Amino acid sequence: GPSPEVILDGSDNFALRYLLNDLAVKHGIPLVYAGVVGTGATSMTIVPGRTPCLRCVAPEPPSPGSMPTCESAGVLGPVVGIVAGAQAVDALKVLSGNTDSLSGTLLAFDAWDNKRQRVRLGEPDPGCPCCGAHAFEYLDGTREERATSICATGSVQLLPESEARVDLAALAERLSAIEGARVVANDFAVRTDLPEKGQGITLFRDGRAIVHGTTDVSRARSVYAQIVGT
Repeated sequence: GPSPEVILDGSDNFALRYLLNDLAVKHGIPLVYAGVVGTGATSMTIVPGRTPCLRCVAPEPPSPGSMPTCESAGVLGPVVGIVAGAQAVDALKVLSGNTDSLSGTLLAFDAWDNKRQRVRLGEPDPGCPCCGAHAFEYLDGTREERATSICATGSVQLLPESEARVDLAALAERLSAIEGARVVANDFAVRTDLPEKGQGITLFRDGRAIVHGTTDVSRARSVYAQIVGT
């Protein structure tokens, strides 16, 4: 029958996406996910118990700095409208009880390069840490990065849950594309400053990061997501 509620995910970072996925699976609420960066977008609709969840498809988020962000790659406005329209259609199917009409696929397209792909999702993965093992690590906060405010320097240090290997050269090249950015890199770290925004971040090879210009942990996480992307 019709679902009384649905979650529409238009977030811009993987931590929040996985948290919403945990919430949806734990409470049995359908989730319509979409992400946009540059000229491309992806979208999938999750019906807990019937379809794979986000962690079935991608059990772990990408390593820090490995994906382009809206800051570094921008967003083509019409792409947002296209994928938001697709989300709205699926949400209406869920709310009206027509889940059999859902495609059961992950949609990926690039409006500029005229590429479009649908990947059949199949059944939920019984080995999935979320919908298989019911370990809601992001919702419980056990996978959230540790953060420390460094008041003396006006900075916040973010420590990932597990050590990551960051490609600093590739990250520095991508960050250099951000308008107004000043990037300094060596074999151990990359520092990016956005003077006009009063933001800055230093990212180390093991995934540790120091966000400059704030002692507010929530603000630091937001800056990290905008610049680094995870």
